[in-house]
This record gives sequence, C-alpha cells and structure tokens, in this order.
Amino acid sequence: MDNILIIRLISGEEVIANMSLSESSVTLKAPASIIIQAGRDGRQSMGLADYLMFADNKEIRISTQHILFSYEPNADLRNAYNSAFGSGIVVAKTTGNIIPFSK
Repeated sequence: MDNILIIRLISGEEVIANMSLSESSVTLKAPASIIIQAGRDGRQSMGLADYLMFADNKEIRISTQHILFSYEPNADLRNAYNSAFGSGIVVAKTTGNIIPFSK
C-alpha cells in the first residue's frame, strides 16, 4: 500500500513522496517538491516539481536527521501527486448524495 507523506526538511523544502522508514533513514520513491508561488492576481498557487528531475532512478534515501516533521497530505494534494508522479489512482470525492447501485 502507498505510504504517501509530506516531509519538511531542515532546508525548509517540503517534499511529497511514497515513503518507507528504516531505523535511521527514509526512502523516498518518486519524490516531488511542493512549490508555492504568488499568481498574477495575488493569490497563492501550488505546484509539484520532480525532486530528482535529472536522475534515472527516482528513489532516494535520506537521513532522518534532515527531517523536521512529516504529515499526511489532504485528498486534493494526494490526488495531484498520484496523477503526476505516483500510481495514477485518484480517489473521487463523495458528497453524500450518491445512491448506491443495487439489483
């Protein structure tokens, strides 16, 4: 199962990736940088950029000493990541108005 998390590095970067933890390091599979920028209308927008854009192997291991904290992304960010870098599986939002199919 995917373990998609966001980490904040001591450098200030936020990275989203499919992660697995060992004793002293974290393996990031298909990591992407989270980029926040101001749009022309003054509102902030978010984008994802390939963290290892010049690497053939899209897996990296980093020391846990370089991580300040981690958290789970919200559904919109998880879907954006999966669509661009991950499994491609996007979870649909439910409004509670869905009538289940029955025979």
